[in-house]
Amino acid sequence: MGQVGRTAAGPAQHLIYVKRVLAVPELELLDAPDTTSSCEARPVSTTAPQALTFLNGAFANEQARQFAIRLRREAGNDPAAQVRRAFELALCRMPRDAESQACVAYVARQSLESLCLVVLNLNEFVYVD
Repeated sequence: MGQVGRTAAGPAQHLIYVKRVLAVPELELLDAPDTTSSCEARPVSTTAPQALTFLNGAFANEQARQFAIRLRREAGNDPAAQVRRAFELALCRMPRDAESQACVAYVARQSLESLCLVVLNLNEFVYVD
């Protein structure tokens, strides 16, 4: 090991360079920057694999599962109350009557977790106007 010298201003500073080698699939699909080189602008794209990854990916499904757990804890077992709370938390608004009816029917056919995945994939949730 070498010694760290002193400068006229005081002790020398250590610099640590970290190479990021773990790629996150969701970020790669969203035009994540290449961490090995610099660039002045990042390309932007919207593709089908992006939507499919968020709809079918392990991360999105786990977040939907956790969201459903929270909804059950905060809204109880009433599907209408769960739908209202989901909209309130995810979209910062109450569902319209038609949305509420459609979502309650969807929960009856599918599951609360499935509805949570749908809500987390709504354009209104993903994109800021």
